[in-house]
Amino acid sequence: MWREGVRLKPFGIFKKLVLSLVLLLLPIVILFGYTSSVSIGVVKEQLRLTHSNRTMSLSNQIDTILRQISHSSAVLMEDPNIREFTGFSFNPDPYETAHRSKLIYEKIHLFSVSADLGLKVSVFSNSNQAVISTELARAFDPRILYMDDVPKWLSETNNNKSTFYWYSMKPENKKMNQPSNIVIEVKFSGEDLKKWLDKSKLNGVDDPFLYRAGAPIIANHSAKVDIITQLIPKITFTPEANNGAPTVHNVRIAHQQYEIYTKKLANTDWYVIDYIPVEEIVKPITTNIKLFYVTIGLTICVGILLVYLLYRYVQQPISQLIVSLKKLQVGDYSVRIHAKPKSEFQYLFEKFNSLAAQIQELIEKVFKEKLQSRDAKLKHLQAQINPHFLYNSMGYIINMTKLGNKDAVISMAKNLSEFYRYTTRLENPLARMAEEIQLIANYLEIQKLRMDRVHYEIDLPDKMLEQFIPRLLLQPMIENAFEHGFQKKLRSGFLRIHGEIADDVYRVMIDDDGAGLSEEKYEEIQQTLNDPIEDTVGCGLWNVNQRIKMHYGEEAGLALSPSPLGGVRVTMTWKFISNDRGA
Repeated sequence: MWREGVRLKPFGIFKKLVLSLVLLLLPIVILFGYTSSVSIGVVKEQLRLTHSNRTMSLSNQIDTILRQISHSSAVLMEDPNIREFTGFSFNPDPYETAHRSKLIYEKIHLFSVSADLGLKVSVFSNSNQAVISTELARAFDPRILYMDDVPKWLSETNNNKSTFYWYSMKPENKKMNQPSNIVIEVKFSGEDLKKWLDKSKLNGVDDPFLYRAGAPIIANHSAKVDIITQLIPKITFTPEANNGAPTVHNVRIAHQQYEIYTKKLANTDWYVIDYIPVEEIVKPITTNIKLFYVTIGLTICVGILLVYLLYRYVQQPISQLIVSLKKLQVGDYSVRIHAKPKSEFQYLFEKFNSLAAQIQELIEKVFKEKLQSRDAKLKHLQAQINPHFLYNSMGYIINMTKLGNKDAVISMAKNLSEFYRYTTRLENPLARMAEEIQLIANYLEIQKLRMDRVHYEIDLPDKMLEQFIPRLLLQPMIENAFEHGFQKKLRSGFLRIHGEIADDVYRVMIDDDGAGLSEEKYEEIQQTLNDPIEDTVGCGLWNVNQRIKMHYGEEAGLALSPSPLGGVRVTMTWKFISNDRGA
């Protein structure tokens, strides 16, 4: 019998080697993952710092330019020629007027080219109702003289184009609805600011731009407008953006993460906005990380493959050999190794199979010889007339003759004749189940004539009655019921023989209502039935059990259990063999 103690765990070494490989690579993966995470964090922090400073610097540059322009406009307002522009109408000399106008134009022209924004400067005079401008098409607009003094830059949008304005006027504290004596207008367009952004752009993937609600975006000409238009709705413009460092926003668009930096300009309602596609910038690092993990995965796969090959071509053959040796050790001499590895193990397997076959052949030869000896002894005993059985039967005939019971004498003589005729026919080892049942019927009729208290019932399927079985299998079990069951009881005995067939498995159950056995006795008898052949083992049920196993295989045999009738049940089980034939 195969015991749990000698069973080897499948894939034992294979699992250990795979686990060792994983444990070997796991610290490397963890360390690389940690360092990669730290590297990405450092890169992102540097990007955040760089672009925050860049946004801050760009907004400061624009604020500085705007302050310089507003300051220069205020300085220009103090120029004597500008201040005297209001008194030209009182000078009748045309030459003097033209000379002063030329001086004013030269000054405002010099002012317009001082900033790299394509400034257009105009000076409006209330007394002269005239304008001197660097913009040739600029006409006098009296409405400008009535504008309030607002110290901030203004902007307007026409035809999807933005224009920025700054006004300096005298007097600064005029009464409401009163015109200014003189107004200096400084303006530049969004296109000029775009050119300035083109010049200030750094090499990189980012493109800062200017934005105000309701106005077109001002960005350099290489900016990705489609992305910018998607980013704008996701930005929350808060008052905190007016002070300190730029406000940072994290948004995601089309599976891409962006960091957005916003900073409001000091003297206008425009915002400087910069953005970076974080994942695109750190893509080389993440690509290296992915390649590393792919390499680790391939390494693990190749390692598992090598371990599997080691398991298949080394451990598995060794395990098969060990398992087979353990089975051979516990008495399973039919074990064979059917694998045919293309290695040195094939020689070992062939030698093992040859050795096991020789041992099995030797064991079976000795076993058959002992079994045949026992079977011969059984046949010899069965061929002899049982003196007690014969004496009792003959005594019954004499008594019935004296009583003149002719029918009882004839019945006893007939059953006794049929019984001994069958038991003495030893030339054919097989017989039909129907013939065995007829023998049992003769035996039971003899016992019934001798003891009126004996009753029996026989119920076997027709298919079972046609089967060939080894001769004299059932009679020892019936005799055992009389010897050990009925003789211990004073009341009448009942014997039932019935059979069943399920999936080509045949079972014959013999039940009696005798005295029965204790649980320990059942275990003792069952153990005796399965013991190897020894000279001390009796020839009764053990011989029947061995003959069944020899004929039908190890799955066949006898089993004892308590009977529903109260006595003992003997169950004989075997599987159908199609080539069983009588001689």
